[in-house]
Amino acid sequence: MAKDDDGTVSSPLVEVELETLILQKVEELSSQIDSAKNVDQVICALHSLAVRLFPIDSSSICGAIDPLHRSQVLAAKVPSDSERDEWRHVFYRSAASPAVYRMLIYNVTSHWLSSFPPMARKQVYDSFFIEGPSTEIIQILVPALKQNGSTDKFNFEAIRLNIERRGASHGLQV
Repeated sequence: MAKDDDGTVSSPLVEVELETLILQKVEELSSQIDSAKNVDQVICALHSLAVRLFPIDSSSICGAIDPLHRSQVLAAKVPSDSERDEWRHVFYRSAASPAVYRMLIYNVTSHWLSSFPPMARKQVYDSFFIEGPSTEIIQILVPALKQNGSTDKFNFEAIRLNIERRGASHGLQV
């Protein structure tokens, strides 16, 4: 196995297998969000992917969700740092990341985000915008901002806030 430019160790076969697994996870996430009946289901679904990509404090959201979903969040497999790095590396190089960001902007923001408890929002929603690579986020947010700016005030405001949080988390004034 060779080290990539970002220092992760991978082989083409491992990357293909992991990409397949990630795409399946994103498909499952999309299905869970589409069929969600309450915000706890959405939080739990997003957590199942976010915990594999970012250093999430799962226990911090447990007080904000019902016992059934709390047990699912606490039972989620937390990967090692190297496993998380591999997931992030493959996630952001695949079709999975644009699909997830579109899902976050056009589905979660529109239908669920206003119901997220603050800590759950920070851990499982904001992490995608704060912890993700800048180029990926800008490529998704700017067109969404242009598209939604005149038609949906809530989406426009949520997208603008995502851009501001991203900038603030990196010491930029937006």
